[in-house]
Amino acid sequence: MAIDGCAMLAHQRRMKGLTTKPSEAAFRRAVSAACAGSSWLALVLMAASQTAFAAETSGVMGLGMSAGWLAPLFASIEVGSWRFSPARLIAAVALFATLLLIFRVLRRWLRATLLDRARMDPSAAHSIDQGLGYAGMTAAALTAMSVAGLDITNLAIVAGALSVGIGFGLQSIVNNFVSGLILLAERPVKVGDWIEIKGQRGRVSRISVRATEIETVDRASIFIPNADLIANALTNLTPRSTEGAAVVRVGVAHGSNPDRVRAALADAAAACRLLAETPPATINFDEIGPNALVFSIRGTVHDMMTIAKAESEVRMLIVTELQKAGLEIARPQSDVHLRDLDAVRSILARAYAEREHARMAAAADASSGDAPGAATTSTGRSNSS
Repeated sequence: MAIDGCAMLAHQRRMKGLTTKPSEAAFRRAVSAACAGSSWLALVLMAASQTAFAAETSGVMGLGMSAGWLAPLFASIEVGSWRFSPARLIAAVALFATLLLIFRVLRRWLRATLLDRARMDPSAAHSIDQGLGYAGMTAAALTAMSVAGLDITNLAIVAGALSVGIGFGLQSIVNNFVSGLILLAERPVKVGDWIEIKGQRGRVSRISVRATEIETVDRASIFIPNADLIANALTNLTPRSTEGAAVVRVGVAHGSNPDRVRAALADAAAACRLLAETPPATINFDEIGPNALVFSIRGTVHDMMTIAKAESEVRMLIVTELQKAGLEIARPQSDVHLRDLDAVRSILARAYAEREHARMAAAADASSGDAPGAATTSTGRSNSS
């Protein structure tokens, strides 16, 4: 009946020429498949139950045409206080898979309609989607265990027995799971936020059960345990919007005209296409340093992924504009003060004299060593003659 109803509804829509969105069409096809699978499963279980009941009442379990071969599927098995049959286990597994399919299709439909980015904030949509996923998994598991004949109240005893193991061996896993639930409910960090923690900066792309995935500017993924996001201090760079700040600092030589420097930096900021026009970039005179007059340009970018590119372009424009204005970029400078110049001069003269004396002594030793060799050579030549 469910199959005929779904097929008839689809046929009526095609005959009327109604058009549906791809997401709605996919949702209806998935629901139709789920209805068909549930209907066939119900029919098979009903037929098997009737056959087994007939076999049990007639007492012809082993006859060929009486379908008594299905009776072992409904044989009662006891494990402690749990009484079940293979047929109930099969039904529980099938029901668990069907419920998971239905919840998955429901989540997909919600993501395409109610939880769409155009209708809802992506971070809130992600929290709702993850909450529905956890709720669906829990409901499917409890329903399947109930169908299998397992008393759910006994789970409290099992949970109490596992509490010691959870407290010691699974403490970090449970801590990360609870921290993930806190992140989804309280939302101090949302999907799409740019955060900085332990020297790592990136965009939050997903909050899962155990860890949070962060995508860096280099397109690398960093997985941070949820407990670290709750217990440690972090910086949320985009708490209310996706806009970020690009800051570039530059030092010019002492003696430069601050007004000319400010005008050159304003031209550089205005020429950068990656900086937002509203609000306009600001030029600040930050510091009179020992080696330079330090200025900074602070502008706004619409996407945090473009900060590095925007700052690089601003630096190139700064160099160009400062060269046009005849302004010099400062370099590190050091002044060396000698208090007793005469003493330094005497020390250097003494060192030079010692070096010359050593050089002359070495030359004298070399010349004295070569003299006997030369005499021996001349004597040998005279003897041979």
